[in-house]
Amino acid sequence: MSAKSRSGPSGSGPSRAARAPQAPSAPSAPSAPSGARRARRGTSPPAAAAEPVLASADPASSAAAGPREVKTKKSEAVAAKIRDFIIDHNLKPGDRLPTEGELAERFAVSRVSIREATKALQFLGIIDAAPRRGLSVGKVSMKRLSRYLGFHFAIADYPVDELIDTRLVVESGGLEHAAARIRQDPSIYEKLCGLNQQLAEAATLEDWINGDRAFHCELVAASGLRALAAFNDLVQVFFRRFRENFPQSEWPSGVRSHQRIIDLLREGDVAGARSVLEEHIASHRGRTRPDASVKLPKISE
Repeated sequence: MSAKSRSGPSGSGPSRAARAPQAPSAPSAPSAPSGARRARRGTSPPAAAAEPVLASADPASSAAAGPREVKTKKSEAVAAKIRDFIIDHNLKPGDRLPTEGELAERFAVSRVSIREATKALQFLGIIDAAPRRGLSVGKVSMKRLSRYLGFHFAIADYPVDELIDTRLVVESGGLEHAAARIRQDPSIYEKLCGLNQQLAEAATLEDWINGDRAFHCELVAASGLRALAAFNDLVQVFFRRFRENFPQSEWPSGVRSHQRIIDLLREGDVAGARSVLEEHIASHRGRTRPDASVKLPKISE
């Protein structure tokens, strides 16, 4: 068989001398970083990988901030945009949100940034996410939110007088509404009396702290003003340090003050109830040392 008949795709082909010279191959391009390949596949990069971020308007601050700090600020900015989107479009709990891809395109960020932002919003209950259903507006749990925001307030170094004045404003602000609701629904008064009776039976400091807080939270809740009650939950965290310095010998006077307040509310004497409440709360002035340590309440579901 001739050399020609042996040439072809499966044969040995023409001799090496007869082949056309080939240009030297260019050096191969370096492979894409694993993070980039992972992003193309739609999976999350490892925690240590720093995502590209937008240039800061302040070069000095950009140089000073590390990759993790800049990345955190970006995810917070994206979360704020999603919250604004919900408000601007008047969305309600259960309403569907755009997909991750649509949100990334709308805000000109990566899907990774959207994913990080939505995870933070999910924790607060602002967003719900479910397989095959996507993202939707959640129902914010004020109870959960107040517990975690309360952590900040509990460790913040606010002057004692400022804390007491804040609590006076919040608690006294709901008394008129509470009196009106007690007239309409006597069970509200009975519930407050029950909580006060439990406080009177407190045997330990922990029982006293929890019982006193429960009474004051329910007093504000009696107003029916849910937003005020939610804010009051935050304010109450301040006062754990005060209650820890409330001597046991004064517990009975605290119980009597509570009973006087709710009795006056049942009688419709809002001014009298406010006067007793203000005196009761103001009794904390001077009781707490400036250097008193803060013991945080347990954060639990």
